[in-house]
Amino acid sequence: MTPTRWRRRATAIAVAVSISGACLTLSAATPVAAASCPTMQVVGVRGSGETQNDYDGFGRTVRAVAQRIQDVVPGTTIHPIDYPAVGVLYGGLQYPAEYAKSISAGKISLSNYIADFLAGPCAKTTYLYLIGYSQGAQVIADVYETLGTAPRGRIGGVTLLGDPRFYGHQGDPVAVGTYNPKKNGVATSFGYKKNQIKETQKVRSYCVKDDPICNWADGAIGCKTNPDGCAHIHYPDLTLPQTSLTYTTLAGNFLISRWRTLGPPPPAIGPKSKVLIYGDNDPTDNDSSGMTNLVNALTGAGYQVSTSSTLPADLSPYGQVWHYGVLDVPDDAQVAQLVAFARNGGSLFLTGEWNGCCSSPSANDGVKNIFDRLVVTVGGLTFGPEGYDVLAVNPSAVASAAFTPNRLTTFTGVVAGTINPTNIGSANLLTRSDPTTTPGYGTIGLWDEFDVVGGGRLAIVMDVNWAQTTFGDMTTMPSVASNIAYFLSGNPATLVQQTDSKQRRTFVPASPGARSSVWTGPSSNRH
Repeated sequence: MTPTRWRRRATAIAVAVSISGACLTLSAATPVAAASCPTMQVVGVRGSGETQNDYDGFGRTVRAVAQRIQDVVPGTTIHPIDYPAVGVLYGGLQYPAEYAKSISAGKISLSNYIADFLAGPCAKTTYLYLIGYSQGAQVIADVYETLGTAPRGRIGGVTLLGDPRFYGHQGDPVAVGTYNPKKNGVATSFGYKKNQIKETQKVRSYCVKDDPICNWADGAIGCKTNPDGCAHIHYPDLTLPQTSLTYTTLAGNFLISRWRTLGPPPPAIGPKSKVLIYGDNDPTDNDSSGMTNLVNALTGAGYQVSTSSTLPADLSPYGQVWHYGVLDVPDDAQVAQLVAFARNGGSLFLTGEWNGCCSSPSANDGVKNIFDRLVVTVGGLTFGPEGYDVLAVNPSAVASAAFTPNRLTTFTGVVAGTINPTNIGSANLLTRSDPTTTPGYGTIGLWDEFDVVGGGRLAIVMDVNWAQTTFGDMTTMPSVASNIAYFLSGNPATLVQQTDSKQRRTFVPASPGARSSVWTGPSSNRH
């Protein structure tokens, strides 16, 4: 519940999500035509003191949550609820009578929007997702609990941040944050009832330590004396300790997960257990074993693997597509095809190398071209120095990739290239040049469905030699390949069972298969 003074500061506070390459789509008050119904219809209600001019009418916090959703789910439209959102002070008994009038006006506006949307052509195909911050959280909670069974059934998910009616004893999974469970929201101190939420699968309420609005009166004095540092206004900046994700990112991820549970049928891609490995198989060295070794490693881990020297026109039979090559850099049409595959939920594996390898455009140019179309960052993907051979595995990598299904400790390449971690979360790097220091350049990067626009997964390995019998470590390569494939498959239990079964095939490295090289650059061990 932002004090009135925060109206003047709204534009001075940066939204803590990147918006590179993303565009804002505002829905009209009247639902769109059935032929163009949104994937998700997100409705946001801003907090006290925020105006229709602040962050497109959403206010800073709600806009950050909405942006997170738009970055990941194409076709999402967002709509701000306009109401007075009267400014108040950080004092439970000092709230003006205008606050109650503002809440009432917000409830009317939100109720009318919901009724209009559910009467429109998209009501049967699109769910509504509600985001409320501060006073806006109270507006949403008040309206939601009065909805009948049918309209409530079309609400896909609800996220509340800094709710004035927060109930400290709510507990998991609804209440999320570093809040004091013995304290309730400020509104409960002057007559409003506690927001006791029964629909535990559909609603999340976020409250941080020393936020006096949802944890009255913890932090109230500090917020009065130092409003700039008040926890209540920093949900886009503060992170939940065990996740390292901001609260607005967590709120967006929750609504995205709700959409994936309730949304349209899965896109037209194959099962994640079906893998296509395509590419030139590195003709720059006298070792053609790489692709065969990958096939054997993944087949032994329970995957159905096909190979091709070129990218097929139809990728629909596959759930994973691996590009293993260095000279056949994807052209614009192939980039578009691979990006569309990932945006439809498919998983991609890309091969990078040391800077400049081994053609123009380079292998890394191709990797960056695809990455920057799939993952939203500030500044896009950049690369670090090369020269690494044996790198340590990051135990904190996303989705337990360092341990599932195999426990990894090292990765072996040959003069491997690296990913610059400046714009990358530490959990996205499976291997790092030095996991104990910053920045720790990464040779393997992993991004899950919360990072990849459209819901696919992405892996990048900055070396081609790691899979080759002559250059790689054939004792660890199969496990690394299996863990990457398992991550790209979405971590299904069935494949873990297959991988760990007694019938797992014994991996036998392929013969290097010496052949004439077309490479005219640096010596063959340069990769």
